[in-house]
Parts: sequence; structure tokens; C-alpha cells
Amino acid sequence: MSTVADVNHIYNTVNSIINKEQKGYVKVSEFNTLLQQAELENLKENYYELDRGAESDTERRDAITPYLRKLTGTASSVDISSSPADLLHLISVSTADGNEIKSVRHSELYGILGSTIVAPTATAPIYVITAGTTGDTPDISITFYASSSTTASSINYNIIYLASPVVPAGGHYKVNTTTGLFDAAASTALTAPRSEHIKITKLVLKYLGLNLRENDIFNYSSGELQND
Repeated sequence: MSTVADVNHIYNTVNSIINKEQKGYVKVSEFNTLLQQAELENLKENYYELDRGAESDTERRDAITPYLRKLTGTASSVDISSSPADLLHLISVSTADGNEIKSVRHSELYGILGSTIVAPTATAPIYVITAGTTGDTPDISITFYASSSTTASSINYNIIYLASPVVPAGGHYKVNTTTGLFDAAASTALTAPRSEHIKITKLVLKYLGLNLRENDIFNYSSGELQND
């Protein structure tokens, strides 16, 4: 898992490379903004590559593991409009005993409920995602059905979702107000594991106008770390 020191190392690596390329200097505030965007972009790339069918890609799967979260409870409908606040993408929905809950389109719901063949049951429930607005606020819910009734069914559920990266107030990298140096006590580590830090560094550099290969960044970063 990542450490606060890694954030400092990414910052130093980025500044060393852009100084070498005569691109100037990255302010802490700019670095924090770019770092957060890079972590989110890297997470999305890893997830969507896996979602395309690269099931054997253990590196990408390991990279998204720190972002996985689980919701459990008993209800007929779960409002996900604002809670959990970090919800980025639904991964799976199942019953508490592990039976998959199949997602269906809202337009298909009543046809399925009225079917004598594919109507949901307690052991083969379904869910729909409904969306609307309350005033200016989005209203998004997961609603469960475990019988042919048009009334939603209360079930014990498990929801696995992908969480957005942590975005600490003021950013991951903070300096001591007295010394102006990196403040490990006030800084926050990335959610991304260390295996992803070179990729994230590459993205930050790309935002700054530098396109380097990951191997080049790794070699340069390793050399700077040894110098430190």
C-alpha cells in the first residue's frame, strides 16, 4: 500500500524532470490538482480495461482493489444519490447469501414481472436503477423485485462498488507553514498502490506537456531516490 513518502517522491520526481526539460517548476497547489486528476484517470483506465474482458490482467485487478467498497443492508430500495458519497461505479449487486441480483432495464421491468417464465423469485431476484430529480438534486435508486408483484421486495443485499479516489482538503501534498518543506504529518497518501505511482507520475507529466515512457520515468525516479 502507498505511503505519504511516495507523494513526496512523486512531487520531487515531477519537478526534477520538468526542470531538466526546462519547463519551469510546479507549484504545490497545481501539483495537488494534477495528482488527483491523474489518480482518477488511472483508476478509470484500469477498471475499463478489465471490464473489456482482460480477466487475466492481475496487475490491473490488484490496482483497483484498494478502491472496492461494500454496502450491506435490508431494504426494497437503496437511494444512492448522495450516499455513499464516494460511489464511482457499481461493480455487482447480490443477496446476502451470494446469489447474483440481475440488473434489468426499467423499460423491461413490467414485462418480466408479468412473465410466467422469467419472473423474479426469492432465489433469483432482479433490480432496476431508477433515476429522477428532486428539485435540482439527482434521485437515483436501486430497487429490488423478488416476485411477480409490481411492489418492490425487501431483501438482504450486498452492493460492491468502485469508490472515487480520496480527495483530501488542500490536496495530498502539504508543506510546513514555518519551514516550507514537505510535511508528512499533514499530507495524505494516495489510495493507489505503489505499483501505479509511475503511471500516475507519467499522467501528471503529460498534463504538463511532457510525454515520457514509463520505463524512462522509473529509471529517473529510481536514480533520484538513490540520490536522496
